Amino acid sequence: TTFAEFPWMVAVFKVGASGFQEFLCGGSIIYPNLILTTAHNISGLSAIDLRVKAGVWNTTDILETEDHQDRTVSATVIHSGYDRSKIQNDVALLVLNDALEMTDNVAPVCLPSASSNFNSTNCIATGWGVGSFGQTNIASVLKKVHLPLVDSNYCQEEFRKVPRLGSSFNLHSSFIC
Repeated sequence: TTFAEFPWMVAVFKVGASGFQEFLCGGSIIYPNLILTTAHNISGLSAIDLRVKAGVWNTTDILETEDHQDRTVSATVIHSGYDRSKIQNDVALLVLNDALEMTDNVAPVCLPSASSNFNSTNCIATGWGVGSFGQTNIASVLKKVHLPLVDSNYCQEEFRKVPRLGSSFNLHSSFIC
């Protein structure tokens, strides 16, 4: 990616007892004081343990020349239907103590109109996550990958191959593959 290519992306950090901030996951700005993220990453954590960095591109460069904004979290809201074991409704909101200032590199996610049609072969996922299974180190710079949407039936069959889910796993309608 390039700096400010995805201005809605934020990095979410867990603050340890010593004050050290450990990268936890990514999120998307949906309103100046609301971040959409995954429930499985924040479940069990207190809002006081979380920090959000907006406008950041390189998570390891504290002296990054481009401006980023750090915010504390006042509340977490996990979807009432979230079920980790069934991979269902895996969404959560982070309510920021102070609203983000909208700039060239900090902006809410772009949402299409309800009548928009989509090319299912041109989806983009972004994040600082690991490059491949088994790795533990995150990427320092925000990455992107082009992905196609996958048919739900095919997706369900692939999930059933995961030992902890098993052959009776049913993919919830809230899940997009």
